[in-house]
Amino acid sequence: SSGTMSLSTGVGTGGAGGAITVSVGSGDTGAGGAVTVSAGSLGGTGGGDGGAVSLTAGSTNNANGGDASLTAGSSTGGNGGALSLTSGSGSAAGGAVSLTGGTGASGLGGSITVSTGGSTDTSSGGMVLETADSGTANPSGTVSISTGDAPAA
Repeated sequence: SSGTMSLSTGVGTGGAGGAITVSVGSGDTGAGGAVTVSAGSLGGTGGGDGGAVSLTAGSTNNANGGDASLTAGSSTGGNGGALSLTSGSGSAAGGAVSLTGGTGASGLGGSITVSTGGSTDTSSGGMVLETADSGTANPSGTVSISTGDAPAA
């Protein structure tokens, strides 16, 4: 197997845990530097899985859990950056994409909001919710929207 790399900070026993910052330089006439995080691929005819990438915010017992944010870049002179969440294709089934709000034990469960961007000069962004075409005589995927059940009072 290839080597392992670990990047970690110390545990804080009387205060906050350490932080890790990964940043690249800005450009004044060209593009800013890029950050790429990728997991290993499996080459050859082996039967293993590709490596996983996991980004997880911190948990706590006494306060709020850490926030996780994935944000594309803004621009004052051009278009804002695009944000794309795409699952992998497969020779059998394609990968799934799941957006799930957190469970609340004594408060509300986490919400999910999907909204398009507004515009100060033209139309707001459009929204499309669709299933892909079927490649065979089978029906295409379904769209289902439902709310949860509430126990009887």
